[in-house]
Amino acid sequence: MKFEVYDYSWEKLRYLKNDINQNILGISPKYIKWNFNNQNFIINTKDPSANFVLIGEDYLILQYREKSEEYPYPRNMVIYNFNAVVEHVVEVPFLKTPEVAFNHQNLQASFDGFMRLDRKDDTSPYEILIDNQRHVLVSLYDEKHGDSFDDRAGKPHELQALNVETGKFHPTWCKYYGRM
Repeated sequence: MKFEVYDYSWEKLRYLKNDINQNILGISPKYIKWNFNNQNFIINTKDPSANFVLIGEDYLILQYREKSEEYPYPRNMVIYNFNAVVEHVVEVPFLKTPEVAFNHQNLQASFDGFMRLDRKDDTSPYEILIDNQRHVLVSLYDEKHGDSFDDRAGKPHELQALNVETGKFHPTWCKYYGRM
């Protein structure tokens, strides 16, 4: 299936497939259009654009901006089905890895898109199976702490596994991802 995505960052159309292995970095969708079961669908963001998009075999995930009017932080990630129906509004989890959470207890993260399991291998998956359930790898970081010279790219990140069927993060799976 083909998806037309207007990329706000580059002001151009991009065409994606429902293929979890396609390269999706750097796409900030203003809208997404597709045809499913002979019906046309569109998701328009009210804000300038969403931050990230990921399209799987039977789902579409949008990460909205933290100050979104539609889906503000901390519930700014949405899983849609291919009928453009919201299946889950996902809340940002708490950080788990000691390298990212440091000494802070119950530190709620900020979303930073979707990443491959191995950042040096562009064939590495965005989606993994845990207990025979599909999980998307979501990049998270601590926006509130660190020195004033840190920006999102300089802060340590971790991956957590988001179950695409339930909209919940796996209770234990996490991976330190280093500085972006």
